Amino acid sequence: NGDKCPQVNGNSTEDRLGCLDTDGDGYSDATFDFPASPSGTADFDPNDATQWRDNDGDGYGDNATGLNPDLCPNTNPLYRTSVDLSGCAANERDTDDDGVVDSLDNCPTTAKGVGGYSDGCPIEKQDETGQSVEILGLSIIWFISIVVGVVLLFVLIVILRNRVLDDEDWYDEDEDDDDYYEEDRLSFLDVARNRQTIAQPSAPIRQQISGPIGSPTPRAGPTQAPPSRGNTPPPGPPKFNRDRATPSRSKASGKKVSKKVTTSDGQKKVRRAIVEIEEDIFENIKQSSIDEAIVDLNDTSFDNERQILMYLQGKGWNAPQSRAIINLAKTRSRQLK
Repeated sequence: NGDKCPQVNGNSTEDRLGCLDTDGDGYSDATFDFPASPSGTADFDPNDATQWRDNDGDGYGDNATGLNPDLCPNTNPLYRTSVDLSGCAANERDTDDDGVVDSLDNCPTTAKGVGGYSDGCPIEKQDETGQSVEILGLSIIWFISIVVGVVLLFVLIVILRNRVLDDEDWYDEDEDDDDYYEEDRLSFLDVARNRQTIAQPSAPIRQQISGPIGSPTPRAGPTQAPPSRGNTPPPGPPKFNRDRATPSRSKASGKKVSKKVTTSDGQKKVRRAIVEIEEDIFENIKQSSIDEAIVDLNDTSFDNERQILMYLQGKGWNAPQSRAIINLAKTRSRQLK
């Protein structure tokens, strides 16, 4: 470790001993055979005692505590001539000093701060206007959801209630229709009684069946028997073929079709039965016999429909025919009103 510059009176001590050190920082001034940094170890700036090394050769010292320190001490040699006052090239600059160079920093003028993103941008801070709004201690989303749910529930309750009321009205209307129909079933009897009372107010009800008093009740039938082929029927009550297949109960009175009609006061519509008689019920029976039976019913008083059925069957009509005659009598009585 002897004097490296025996011909020069110097005081350098860091890189070599006894050589010229103009700024007195301990590093010798560069010479032809002992170049400065970055090629050698001599002082790159002999006039600045705070800087002595420049590894990237951009003219800014690497000593961070000295004057004009190089913030980018490892600049690529290709960009050393285009560095800024901080010793950084365009691809190394960090304007916001957040550790992310500007070429990779999406927010080059804003430091990313604590917990910032890797692209150099800070976490967005929620301002006062962006704070969540609460209503009655609930967030706005929950409050709106609850209100919508309550409204939908109310609408559903109203719909179900209206359906129940409609069903009750329908059942009430059917009950009223049934009551009116039951009253209408024997209404022709009242018409017959009224007509008989007006015609003979003081006369007693005539006997239902002719014959001497106390004699057995004869079984009188229609005035004319059904015509037969090739033979003249004998005089007397008609004889019906009881061996013929009797129509079922569903056909006894024919088809009943319900039809809504308006009552006399015009306030409520009710259903009345319109009777359609099956064609085969009165097969081979004259219409005049049927008409006489209907007239006979209108001229006779009965308490209920069962008595009428028994009366007609006693006259020789079978059950389906008796039911059909009653229905025809009802229809005609309504036409007379």
